[in-house]
Amino acid sequence: MKKRVSLKWIFCLLGGAILFACSKDYEDVKVDPSIENIQIKNGMLVFSNHEVLKKVINGGKYLYAGYVNQFKSQQRMFEDIIIAESKQMDYLDTLSGESLEKAPKHSPLYELALKERLIKEVFYSDGTSSYDYNLAVPYYSSVINKDGFFAVQDTLYQITENYVKVWVGADLKKIDILAKATNSDTEKNIFIFDYTKGQNFTFENSNVSSRVSFPAPPSTIRKGVVQYLDQPGFNGIIPFDGRFIVTFIDKIGLDLPKYTRDLYIQVVCQKRVNGTNSYGFYGCSFDLTFKVMTETNGVISDAINIGVSGLGSNVYYTFYPSFSMLLEGKTPQVTEDPYTYILSAQFGAYAKINFVDVDGINKDVNAQGIFKMERASIQNQFLYEIISEHSQWLDTVIE
Repeated sequence: MKKRVSLKWIFCLLGGAILFACSKDYEDVKVDPSIENIQIKNGMLVFSNHEVLKKVINGGKYLYAGYVNQFKSQQRMFEDIIIAESKQMDYLDTLSGESLEKAPKHSPLYELALKERLIKEVFYSDGTSSYDYNLAVPYYSSVINKDGFFAVQDTLYQITENYVKVWVGADLKKIDILAKATNSDTEKNIFIFDYTKGQNFTFENSNVSSRVSFPAPPSTIRKGVVQYLDQPGFNGIIPFDGRFIVTFIDKIGLDLPKYTRDLYIQVVCQKRVNGTNSYGFYGCSFDLTFKVMTETNGVISDAINIGVSGLGSNVYYTFYPSFSMLLEGKTPQVTEDPYTYILSAQFGAYAKINFVDVDGINKDVNAQGIFKMERASIQNQFLYEIISEHSQWLDTVIE
């Protein structure tokens, strides 16, 4: 018998860019913790249920360590690019003049990934650029293959540059059917979500009402600051040309009465590619302090003070206001609890990058700064202020 699925279930399935968030059928599943809950079929990971998928993505104990040599996710591919680019940047730093001008500015792996659209260039209004995942929803990078596929039992998913695709009751040997699809086909239980058209998805010939906007002004906050690491040393020479980026992200997606909230702090360390105006990821150690006040149902919280230390080049922390916690990772939160408004947030950041100079000597370079955002009440817009030198806002990103 042909499996049918309601559009209401599909809306819930993809609410706020997380495929398993809304269904209580999945939230209450008891899972055998063995690795047998994950298989490789037709070159992609196939999960026994959404609970196992969620735990793998969120870095829980359901890791697919046994498949390291058999399966390579887009996340691992991206990490390989960062390593290759770091080596290329170090090499370029040993060059100057005509040698620098003629040398390739990126690694062969970067050029191949860009050609195959595994990564994309990101441009900024100040004339600089960088690179990032070329995915509508990068959250799934740790479980998708090169072509963006994974499956949960017989439901096939594909994450691409512009689309999230779902085929319920799929033949996992016929992934080309979903790969070629650009429009939903409800008769075949194929649902296509085009992220170039925004989050309010509608289907032709359906009676499902469009999603309702959540009454939380503003519905999306993305504000960040760049702290430059290129301050001159004691001899007046700039020892390192890089930047340290801290961004606060608060995005809401919903299918009432539940809402999905992406509430993150992102920390990025980058180094300028010598001879260009482009930046690549470069590892650093950092300390981050976060002070925030919230309001829930008219009750204003005490100041919440949190501090974290980390290491990496592109690290996310999820903020859980109900528990006054920052946890490493990028985990969308789905709840029916009253909405928690951010009234004020202040970020203090300190970063240290270790590098080898042209004489082969190990050196450290530092960046530090503070920025804040605050408003008098939930009806007011935020006022933003940078309290640090050598910094500028990162709100001019062209995405």
